[in-house]
Amino acid sequence: MFENNINKMQKREDASGVYFAKVTLSKNYYMENYDESTFKLLGQKYTYVAFTELIHPDDVEAFMEAVDGAAKEPQYVLFRMKGKEDIYRCECGIVSRNDKLPVDEGFMPVDVEFYELMTMADRHKFYVSLVEKYREFM
Repeated sequence: MFENNINKMQKREDASGVYFAKVTLSKNYYMENYDESTFKLLGQKYTYVAFTELIHPDDVEAFMEAVDGAAKEPQYVLFRMKGKEDIYRCECGIVSRNDKLPVDEGFMPVDVEFYELMTMADRHKFYVSLVEKYREFM
């Protein structure tokens, strides 16, 4: 869904360089499958832990509700997630049912597509860099 990155916002000096990623969660919220962007975001240190351990404790309940609701339809959820820098970043996630994997002891596997919400400061830096870039051409 987020493959059309028209603003080319994957490069970032102060973070992992990732703005969106996708992961499949299985029993006990362990990551069954993830893309290269997820690995860049989490690093090796966090790829073998339960996904819920990476979510800020205040946001775990909302995330669990989204996982439960994904059985009926895709759910949208905002949460803070820890990356390899051990900093919580705001993420917007889409949790949807994964019918390709079998249900394991009552747990329905889910796909989580998430992307980082830019803060106003990040957005300002990004637009200033665009203005500087376009001024060079003028």
